[in-house]
Amino acid sequence: MFVDSDDYIAPEFCEKLYEAITKHNTDMAVCGVNIENKDENPEHNPKSYFQFDSTGLVKMSDDFRNTMNKTVWNKIYRREIMEKNEIWFPDGLRNEDEYFFRAYCEFARTVFVLPEKLYFYCLRQDSIMGNIASAKGDTAYGNGIDSVKIAFAYIDFMKKHGLLEIRLEFVFETFFSLLSSAFFRDRSSRGRKEMFALVSDFIRREGWQTGDIPPHLRRSFEMLEKQTFPEEKRKILGGLIKIKETPGKKKIYFAQIPVWKTKQTQRKKQGYLFGFIRVCCKSAKDKSNKNRKGFV
Repeated sequence: MFVDSDDYIAPEFCEKLYEAITKHNTDMAVCGVNIENKDENPEHNPKSYFQFDSTGLVKMSDDFRNTMNKTVWNKIYRREIMEKNEIWFPDGLRNEDEYFFRAYCEFARTVFVLPEKLYFYCLRQDSIMGNIASAKGDTAYGNGIDSVKIAFAYIDFMKKHGLLEIRLEFVFETFFSLLSSAFFRDRSSRGRKEMFALVSDFIRREGWQTGDIPPHLRRSFEMLEKQTFPEEKRKILGGLIKIKETPGKKKIYFAQIPVWKTKQTQRKKQGYLFGFIRVCCKSAKDKSNKNRKGFV
């Protein structure tokens, strides 16, 4: 079990979680969280992050691990699973909970959820995570690098245990989710350029090709076509996203991987995911999404 240094637990925390994991012969038990906002900042109160969709004995699934909070401290784990599969915290990195939780879930069959709030999470603006959340501009520099390295460590862990090919779609979803978190944490131009360089080198080193990324991820890139970003910009997020445009054509690259292409004629505009998978077709005159057709 783990407890952060600035939090505290209910007197029966250990007893009830230990009883849950042993009585139900499960691989993990988790309890509810009582949030104490020491800064009295209503905007900094992530209650929904610690809510449960179900209680009692739950079968481990991708949906469950995606909706469950990735903190390690309101849970109890089986040490034999950690030792057998060498699941430890990466040394010297922040956001290490993400790595540990995701790695452990790969070998957990079931989890028991206790709705009782036995863990007291104390929110402080001057904490490590508080400083990351409130940082803006150049003050945010360096806050995302560790998350990028966590994403790399996660890929290495899955490869080491022979799970990369078996769980390819989920692995890529997790990888890009961690990268997205990294670029959200560090909004400084310097930090994003450094992270982009790391990501580009990693993808190049791994030898990933466009066809390696499952089509399921198309929703992650659909926002780009909807002009989420200003049209005049050609490099976004420190170069992580690049746009190349010629008359009637547009290509969008994510970490040097072509993820979106549009081709426009007089009558229609076609969109292609990864440059070759046709996703949508709409009238070239219609700038809205109302008449979008042909989704796959």
